[in-house]
Amino acid sequence: MANQVREELIELINSGIISQAQIAGECGLSTATISMWLQSKYSGDNAKVENTIKRVLDRRKKDDNLIAKRLPFTQTSVTKAICEVAEVCQMNGLIGLVTGESGIGKTRSIEWYCSNGTGVIHIRAHAKYSTKDVFADIHRALGFDGTGNVHKMMNDIVSKISGNKRLIIIDEAEHLTANTLDEIRQINDRSGAGVLYVGLPKFRAQLKTLRSKFEYIVNRISVPRRIDQLSTDDVEALVRTVLPEAAGKVSAEFHSASAGNARVLETLIFNVQRTLRIRQKTERDAVITPDMIRQVAIHVIV
Repeated sequence: MANQVREELIELINSGIISQAQIAGECGLSTATISMWLQSKYSGDNAKVENTIKRVLDRRKKDDNLIAKRLPFTQTSVTKAICEVAEVCQMNGLIGLVTGESGIGKTRSIEWYCSNGTGVIHIRAHAKYSTKDVFADIHRALGFDGTGNVHKMMNDIVSKISGNKRLIIIDEAEHLTANTLDEIRQINDRSGAGVLYVGLPKFRAQLKTLRSKFEYIVNRISVPRRIDQLSTDDVEALVRTVLPEAAGKVSAEFHSASAGNARVLETLIFNVQRTLRIRQKTERDAVITPDMIRQVAIHVIV
């Protein structure tokens, strides 16, 4: 029984339906416990953990809305573009910039690059993210305690990553100030580590306004890249992960309705699947059609 529950959970996690952190939260267990149990290395009450997980999985099965709310990760043109820039920056110690609209898959592509490589530090900026906050996050990611002033943390960081082909990726970089960008530039200067800024198109515009006063920051960006929305091929590949039989027939409509935005596409597919499930209760031969997608899009796309 334990192996069956374990295999079922692993399949759900790998499909992107749920993460280890989510199942841990639903079970009232720690992520570490779930991780150890999945690897058959948990030294505690395995039967109790198994029963708890089984109850959660059974409850989710009974949920009529058990449809993947998140598309399984698929390499798209966005992924390829980000990985190309990241690799160039990491291997050559350069500063790069990738900008694209919200929801096209930038963050998931970064996460994929991090999980399939080594030596990458990934942090996410946010509003009111100070220079010290940035350095504390990098400091902790390298195994330090994230304390001290910027100068001290700078020295620790540089000593740890110099000459090691490391890469610092900062997501949502539009939240960074000019002073923070300058301090990060100094990490690049002193350590030779690559830096990749990923953000919205407005970040590129922000950099242009800095050129007169901070030309030495802007001119250091050696690998700039703009990313467009998902292509029709990208959308078809994503649709195929959850609707393999219908993908070739309705992908064009999904692309049109979502405008090539992966986040909108996820919402649209989820609601189309729910609509189909409802219709199939009274119409057994109901299928997903372009008209169904258009009708659902009217109600779910803001």
